[in-house]
Amino acid sequence: MRVFFSHLFNAFDCLEGINLAVPVHSNMEKPEQYGRMLNVSFVVIGMLYTSFALLAYSFFLKDTQPIIIQNLTGWIASVVKVLVCLNVAATFPVQLFPVVQLLERAAFGVAEHQISCSSVRTRTFWLRNLLRTGLVLVIVGISIAIPFFEVVVSLVGGLGNGSAGFILPAILHLMVFKGRSPRWRVVANWALLVIGVATVILVTVFGVIKVVHEFQHQGNNTTR
Repeated sequence: MRVFFSHLFNAFDCLEGINLAVPVHSNMEKPEQYGRMLNVSFVVIGMLYTSFALLAYSFFLKDTQPIIIQNLTGWIASVVKVLVCLNVAATFPVQLFPVVQLLERAAFGVAEHQISCSSVRTRTFWLRNLLRTGLVLVIVGISIAIPFFEVVVSLVGGLGNGSAGFILPAILHLMVFKGRSPRWRVVANWALLVIGVATVILVTVFGVIKVVHEFQHQGNNTTR
């Protein structure tokens, strides 16, 4: 059971890009094609994830680690780690974009280009960059404070991505299309909501237990 939830944690991390759904739609030249683009993207990405997982399991079988890099050794492991770091460096600003937008809107109220006074615009420019820098430092601090990368992925995938990928879409769809959706779609939304809530609770509880276990294990090793 613990192994199942450990892999389920990491599977939820595949939903990390769900927070970009609205920004991508709003910035598309032809937003009417968003549904088709989204379906094709899900199919292609799903095939890539599934084929990679099956290929990795066929090599390592029962010794397959939740993070496949842990199974690699030698120069190929170093190359993969460098590529992962480059991927994180390239995608981190994109993933953080919606969060920055919300924080800046709450802190400053208006967009920078809407400010007419040049001195106020300059001051707002530096304050925005200070806010963004502070946000990055907070995230880095959290990642350093919890040195177990797998556990961090588990908690983020279980609580954050699970909520954003299953619970919130169902709730928003039920609210926006209340009284206008066919019955089968309402039932599907409620089913997704119930499954999402149950799964998020389970993976979050197991994730917290895993964090406590890892810290206890580290504490025992320190005292020896």
